[in-house]
Amino acid sequence: MTDLVKVGPPDNHRLPNKSLGIIFFNEMKKWDSSRIAIIDCTGEEVNYGRILELSVKLASQLKEAGIKKGDVISILSQNNWKYQLTIISGFYIGAKVNLLNPDYTPGELKHFFSICRPVVVFCTVKVLENLLKLKDGDYFPARIILYDSEASADLENFDEFVEAGSFDNRFNPTEVDPQEDVALLLTSSGTSGMPKLIQLTHANFRITMVHAGEPNWFDFTEEETIMAYVPFFRILGCGTGLGTILYGAKLVILEKFVPDRFLNLIQEYKITKLFAVSTNLLFLVKSPLGQKYDLSSVKDVFCGSIPLTRDLEEEVKTLLRIKSVQQMYGLTEISGLATATPKNVKRTGSTGQVVTAQQIKVCDPESGKVLGANECGELRIKGAGVMKGYLGNDHLTVFDEEGYLKSGDLGYFDEEGFFYITYRLKDMIKYKGFQVPPAELEALLIQHPAVKDVGVVGMPDEKAGEVPLAFVVKQPNQSVSEEELVRYVAGLLKHTIMTDLVKVGPPDNYRLPNKSLGIIFFNEMRKWNPSRIALIDWTGEEVNYGRILQLSVKLASQLKEAGIKKGDVISILSQNHWKYQLTIISGFYIGAKVNLLNPDYTPGELKHFFSICRPVMVFCTVKVLENLLKLKDEDYFPARIILYDSESSADLENFDEFVEAGSFDHRFSPTEVDPQEDVALLLTSSGTSGVPKLIQLTHANFRMAMVHAGEPSWFAFTENETILAYLPFFHLLGTGLCLGTILYGAKLVILEKFVPDRFLNLIQEHKITKLLAVPAIFLFLVKSPLVQKYNLSSVTDLLCGSAPLTRELEEEVGTVLKIKSVRQIYGLTEISGLATATPKNVKRTGSTGQVVTAQQIKVCDPETGKVLGANECGELRIKGAGVMKGYLGNDHLTVFDEEGYLKSGDLGYFDEEGFFYIMDRLKEMIKYKGFQVAPAELEAVLIQHPAVKDVGVVGIPDEKAGEVPLAFVVKQPNQSVSEEELVRYVAGNSE
Repeated sequence: MTDLVKVGPPDNHRLPNKSLGIIFFNEMKKWDSSRIAIIDCTGEEVNYGRILELSVKLASQLKEAGIKKGDVISILSQNNWKYQLTIISGFYIGAKVNLLNPDYTPGELKHFFSICRPVVVFCTVKVLENLLKLKDGDYFPARIILYDSEASADLENFDEFVEAGSFDNRFNPTEVDPQEDVALLLTSSGTSGMPKLIQLTHANFRITMVHAGEPNWFDFTEEETIMAYVPFFRILGCGTGLGTILYGAKLVILEKFVPDRFLNLIQEYKITKLFAVSTNLLFLVKSPLGQKYDLSSVKDVFCGSIPLTRDLEEEVKTLLRIKSVQQMYGLTEISGLATATPKNVKRTGSTGQVVTAQQIKVCDPESGKVLGANECGELRIKGAGVMKGYLGNDHLTVFDEEGYLKSGDLGYFDEEGFFYITYRLKDMIKYKGFQVPPAELEALLIQHPAVKDVGVVGMPDEKAGEVPLAFVVKQPNQSVSEEELVRYVAGLLKHTIMTDLVKVGPPDNYRLPNKSLGIIFFNEMRKWNPSRIALIDWTGEEVNYGRILQLSVKLASQLKEAGIKKGDVISILSQNHWKYQLTIISGFYIGAKVNLLNPDYTPGELKHFFSICRPVMVFCTVKVLENLLKLKDEDYFPARIILYDSESSADLENFDEFVEAGSFDHRFSPTEVDPQEDVALLLTSSGTSGVPKLIQLTHANFRMAMVHAGEPSWFAFTENETILAYLPFFHLLGTGLCLGTILYGAKLVILEKFVPDRFLNLIQEHKITKLLAVPAIFLFLVKSPLVQKYNLSSVTDLLCGSAPLTRELEEEVGTVLKIKSVRQIYGLTEISGLATATPKNVKRTGSTGQVVTAQQIKVCDPETGKVLGANECGELRIKGAGVMKGYLGNDHLTVFDEEGYLKSGDLGYFDEEGFFYIMDRLKEMIKYKGFQVAPAELEAVLIQHPAVKDVGVVGIPDEKAGEVPLAFVVKQPNQSVSEEELVRYVAGNSE
């Protein structure tokens, strides 16, 4: 037995062989009620007394709601302390607690709900949209309880739900059969088909808690401070959280892995024990950030997921000054651990020895023969932690004839019983986040005339994760080199991988030359008849191409005369009007960087941007003067201010007078620039982390926005169109729309800002043919009675950006305007606008379309970076000709991944035909009626109130506004303040 089957120590742990409810209830009562158990990601501290009281109250409420032993409760949430509380209460009442990834698509949720049929779901606002898409299914839960939002007609608030419960000192957890009754339903990895639901009994998961407490393994004690950042829906995340609580250690929760926040928490809370995956450890040793923090508190490092290379393990030990990294190996199907490196044992490269109450044999994967020391085969596992089975999939043959679970992983053990994981039996080779099927490489290699037979496997590589290794049998009398086969596969594979996992837009074969924007606009505008009306301003003034061309050259000559040269910055602070676009075009002519700013910015915000870009001249309106002049004593204050709408004075110049003083020279030529390197536009980011940044778009970048504007498949601007511009010009969509309209000879009708009746009247009066809108405008079009009073039949093309439309709203708009389809688009300022767009004359309800010209997108798991395939939801990452040069003055920001893709911060997926669907935001911005509101800005205001100790602000969906802010406020001790008072306070202090 011990020679061929490696057996872990017997289970003699003090935890009783009872239900998890009894175990947690009794163990938590042993700790001082005032002892801090958890520090949440919000900074909230929670003691054992509170956990015990609230877990009992929640359990009583669940019982009161009719939830009984064996019923399923599902949790769909990011990491937070209430997540752990819910699991414990579920244990108390004998419920099956189902932990699901909050980023699952509606299709994935439907799959799991139809199997386990939860009676109640605990979730956050973030997942509501996907969840509510299933409300008509017979498997939809009877109750939804929100961790982070107020109650409504159909939804309940967690805090209110818990507080309605009672704490009875006579409370006892429900009796269950630990061996038979299921405690947790976790999801499998889904390597074959859809993921499955793993049934872990109370006895199974008790072993996880045994491993957490045993001195040889995790050794959780009350002296430890442990950080939980691995998602709680995973066995490692859930086990870490619950084990820490059980054994009296302090749990510090991080919602998700964010590099500087991760390092800061280690330093701030003196984390002693760290659980990580190999990518986290690679970050620690490779990132310069690691040197900026004091990580000396860390004494134990555990690594799971995939084995560490020997070199990386040594580098981690050197960096953290620890004796060893304790590698471990396990599966969700066995409640976590199979092997772990014992404490204070150094065995580089090994995942350790078999843990308590588990046993492993290594078998030949084909014959099933049991192998001995140093013989590589499939690891098969039996023990107290091995699952009851897959829910609803009892027919699956994952166990061999002796009852061992087939792991699908290859490895071996040495003479001392230390295990080494070598390869995966699972098909996919994980190369730089891509999943490469060996069969695909084999199918390519077998086509080579010199190859008779071939087999491909993956082998570990520190930088790439895994690389493919091919074993080739040559044809008789044929000669072929390794290098020749590598080149052969590379040539055939490039297209296959790119089209399967990276969605690539059409190549850029458009007629616009690869030159500066100044040259492009100057040459294109001269093609149009000078008397042709180019734009109609909101004042009613009509401007033709001859006038635009003449005035743009005169303004450019004046800017040069003022000493403004290539690379200097000119800023524009103004509401929408035609002279705004004229200024941008003239800036392009002379190679200046044109900085577009929100005219409603506060002096503090203007100070921030001016200190970064230091404009030499500002074009503005009287409306912004008061805020602008508050900065006049700063060294970055512009030398000259030109007013669009006022007379000159001692310190201020009038735009019309300034332009008219210039000369029009027929020999004029725009300044030469390097389109790839020289910056044309400085636009502001959304400010999701701290204050907004300045996005640098080169001439080549913004040329792509103009290409997309003109291409027939995308915006299709032509001289037959009349287009309404009402979106703010300081937004990329607003200014791109205008400049594209001017470039392609369409007629531009400018509206200073959205005013409902004026908006509708202009559509009717000027027979607008193409309309770009945001969801709030679409909602207005289908809800407002004003719409019926106007003739909008001229509109034949409708495009929607900013945020995804619901399918219902998209259909309603199409009905109101009597058009075949609404074309949704998706993009970012950082990529010069478009990433995807629905092609013209294509109807794909709910989709934001396909990848546009010269851009490419991959969808990645936001935590691991793994590249996902069709219908798998992840973060969209974008590369292409439109992607920005970077953030001005913020070169250190890591917004690109290791392959140069921009991390969008948006979640979505593509279908089998390459159509994209945006599901949710990773970003924190609140999009209120088209405005982007930074939670940090509202928090900064609220925190100044004398009654507020701490605050966090999030956005919650609202049909009319898009999103509205919700603040979580911690009051100062002995202070009283009402919700109404804080609302008034914010209103009075926000500009």
